[in-house]
Amino acid sequence: MKLLKTGFILIALILIVGYVLLYVYNRINQTNPAHIEPKKQNVLRIVTANIQYRNQENNPQTTSLLSGLDADVLIILEYTGSNLDLRQFENSGYKTILDKPIQRSPHGICAIIKENLEAEGLLIKTPFKSPCQMPFATIRVKMGNETVSVWGVHAPPPVPYCEFKTGPTIRDLSTYVSDGRLNKDLGVSRTGDLIVMAGDFNMFWFHPAFAQLKKSGLNDCFASSHFLPSTTWSLFPWIPKFVGLDYIFCSRQFQIINSYMIKVKGSDHNCIITDIDLVKNLSDASIK
Repeated sequence: MKLLKTGFILIALILIVGYVLLYVYNRINQTNPAHIEPKKQNVLRIVTANIQYRNQENNPQTTSLLSGLDADVLIILEYTGSNLDLRQFENSGYKTILDKPIQRSPHGICAIIKENLEAEGLLIKTPFKSPCQMPFATIRVKMGNETVSVWGVHAPPPVPYCEFKTGPTIRDLSTYVSDGRLNKDLGVSRTGDLIVMAGDFNMFWFHPAFAQLKKSGLNDCFASSHFLPSTTWSLFPWIPKFVGLDYIFCSRQFQIINSYMIKVKGSDHNCIITDIDLVKNLSDASIK
């Protein structure tokens, strides 16, 4: 009996210590939006946020938070049409380039860009076929004499219903990239474009498909600037977010200025923000 009691105490201590460590780790990685540095000239700011399709009651807070980040390109996942107010973005100098709301479903997506950006966008199905084939955003931003393709990715979750197609989907995306540039067309994106992939990849940082993205010439922006992986998700709201599912990957030809992770009220995902320096890599860049 004494041995059993000691075992219970030991397990309880391990759980408590584990919880505290997860909480501290999450707090270290997470940034207060008020502490995000102002975006510099000639820097492209990319934001990806999974705002949770059930998260209807926090619409004003979510809209205010995301519209105030001074992003150039925002990829919004699980967009329903009622969990985000696009009118406030329009009043804040943005325009919606892609809009696919889906009620009561995680498959909705929209993409919002700065009004002064010269860009085009097209929604297609995720290139790799699966039972959970999500809408896939392709955006092409004109910058001086070059173009940058930004892809909004929502990979299928690794569950039986989706036939565990997460890894094959990500590996297929990596085949479109060689040395950080596209090697074939997809949507509005064209061969030779520099590439940024942003969204919910539904994979942990130790997933084998993660290595394939790196081999194609892409960097995990958050890990590259923090030397720690992002912690954007947990199974239950009372558990600190300690698993990375959301990422921004960019060509190694970009300089990553900084990357942030912030909390989105009511969502089960944290939001990732990345600033990329274009001056050294793209001629005549002019992002204001």
